[in-house]
Amino acid sequence: MESNEEDISGKSLLYIVIIVISICFIGYEIYTEVDDYFEKEAVRLQYKKDNIKNHQRWINEMTYNLNNLSKHHYIKTVYLDENRTYQKFLKVIEINDLKVKLVKFRVGAFNPIPRLIQESYIKDNNKDTIIITIDKLKKTIFNTSRIIENSHIHKDSLRREGVFYLIDDIYYINGPSLSRHSEIASTKSGQGDTIFFNFENLNKKALLTKIINVTGDFKWHNALPISINGYKLNSNRKVEFDLKATNVDFSKDFKFKLYFEDPIKNEHIFLVTKRFKGTSFFYESKRIFD
Repeated sequence: MESNEEDISGKSLLYIVIIVISICFIGYEIYTEVDDYFEKEAVRLQYKKDNIKNHQRWINEMTYNLNNLSKHHYIKTVYLDENRTYQKFLKVIEINDLKVKLVKFRVGAFNPIPRLIQESYIKDNNKDTIIITIDKLKKTIFNTSRIIENSHIHKDSLRREGVFYLIDDIYYINGPSLSRHSEIASTKSGQGDTIFFNFENLNKKALLTKIINVTGDFKWHNALPISINGYKLNSNRKVEFDLKATNVDFSKDFKFKLYFEDPIKNEHIFLVTKRFKGTSFFYESKRIFD
């Protein structure tokens, strides 16, 4: 009798253990699924936030260029057609406080560099003139895909105002033109953390005459001035130059200005800013006018 009771007791204990293990397993599965969901949701929300932030940064940059518009600016646009969109380029010819006179022309390459845009303008014999107010031009600063997706909202309202182009990018073609962003290479040496910046010049030659820290306290190791070659048409070779800095704190943001002088002594200034991309960071170059 005791043996049967022990068997029953042992089986009951085994069943309890199995049930507890099953509950723990199911609980773990539920936990991992919930955790995975919230992790993916966090990534999705961060991606959305980054897109909004990057788009706002792009809007700010385009607005900044329009507020400082000059005859050295070329505007890359998307033409609003009934059934499709395609690229056009506009060169600024005249500008006053209210209106800007633009010349429309074609560029062969889909994603051309500044040097090629200027060359295409010179060679194109089929140019058309457009006159538009600065206010209307600013209304064309939209994300192109958003316009296409919401054509019934944006496209029609822009057409009613006589606007048939969306700004896709703005180029300042005079002197050097630095590539917008790049990854950062870093090492540790006897001097501490060292950072190497690699820049690509997409336009005319110039002298790098000065580097000024805006935030951060980099120590620069390049002897100035540095002669920067210009981009040559029909050449596959990149025109690059490197800058080396120490006294780096990778946990902090940084900004610095690069001052260039072109062959006719005009000054060109670029602001270089640290940007984050996920867990890594890169730097972004932007032409400024002061």
